[in-house]
Amino acid sequence: MSNMIINNLLEFINNTPTVFHCAENIVRKLSDAGFTERLPGEGALETGGKYYTVFGDCAVIAYQIPENGKITTLRVAAAHGDSPCFKLKPTPEISANGLTVLSTEKYGSMIYSGWLDRPLGIAGRVMTRNGDGVKSTVVRLSGTALIPNVSIHQNRNINSGFEYNASTDLKALWSGGGKPLYERIASAANVKKEDILDFDLFLYNPEPAIVWGEQREFVSAPRLDDLQCVYAAVCGFLESGKSDHLKILCIFDNEETGSASAAGADSPILAETVREISDRFSVNFLSLAQRGRLLSADNAHALHPNRPELSDAADRPILNGGVVIKYNSSQRYITNAAGASELRLLCERSGVKYQLFTNRSDMPGGSTLGSLSSTQLPLTGVDVGIAQLAMHSCFETAGAEDTEQMLKLIRAFYQI
Repeated sequence: MSNMIINNLLEFINNTPTVFHCAENIVRKLSDAGFTERLPGEGALETGGKYYTVFGDCAVIAYQIPENGKITTLRVAAAHGDSPCFKLKPTPEISANGLTVLSTEKYGSMIYSGWLDRPLGIAGRVMTRNGDGVKSTVVRLSGTALIPNVSIHQNRNINSGFEYNASTDLKALWSGGGKPLYERIASAANVKKEDILDFDLFLYNPEPAIVWGEQREFVSAPRLDDLQCVYAAVCGFLESGKSDHLKILCIFDNEETGSASAAGADSPILAETVREISDRFSVNFLSLAQRGRLLSADNAHALHPNRPELSDAADRPILNGGVVIKYNSSQRYITNAAGASELRLLCERSGVKYQLFTNRSDMPGGSTLGSLSSTQLPLTGVDVGIAQLAMHSCFETAGAEDTEQMLKLIRAFYQI
């Protein structure tokens, strides 16, 4: 296990409280590697060029043109930068018997219980006046919020199947008379309060990511799903070097709410990026797609030590068992025999450990990026992930070795 890889992963997660910070941090890495920002349809596309486009402050597509200008093959790796959390409502502050609480609504499917009785930060983006226009600023506020449980003496059912009400039980305690939230937002954005037009702000778990275990074999952190795969995808893309492929990296938003957004995998942003490049270099779009390959990276469920019966009898990945290849007959995952066979060969040639995942047949799983992306761009692909425990908790656990395995796979994927 590479200490540098795991330490850099922890740093990346700690510095990425929201999807907007994710995009900002990725852009920083791309810029340092010589990539330049390019808006769709604006500016030349040069042979050997390295470009990126940011969509909605939250999704990033980066691409590298072959140096010979002959585009015959396509390699796309995708992950998502969003995670389940609580989003503040537009008018969040509510007076509650001398206290101020923040009204929230859930973003994505989440395990509520772990979010309660712990310090929570507030971060996201703020939209402010900028002359006659609007400016977007990524912020992380000072101060802490907390969602308090009711005591067990007042709720004797809390340990026996109590159901939290999203409207009444999950407001966050913010203040007992201090500065209003808008003043904190203005300070974080370095603007006047009256210049704030709107915001997309989320509660996030600020607890630092850690490596632990008798042999330092586990990593636990907020937002492992899917920042662990994001980190591996970005590093694998940048480390893969020059290639005869058209190499594309996609970090989408809104996977946790179904991907049906302007920055999600179900949008045309990836397909239109490929179409523009195809037109510029006189390559047939569908022909290139048919020769293309997609690697969709999103974490997977590991065998649970306390509840092994929840996993499939055979295809039940374990922590530190290597990259997970994900199958689903209802097309929630894009994987089929053709794509998986190629990927298995790639793993064998590259020294990457891999394992297989299916849900129990009576337990439908969630969907992810691969199948949704393929409706816009018909690529042969595979859904892969890193095995983890407590998916959609505010503090998740995975194998410390598996980030390196995923990084190696993505790097090799771009190089073949």
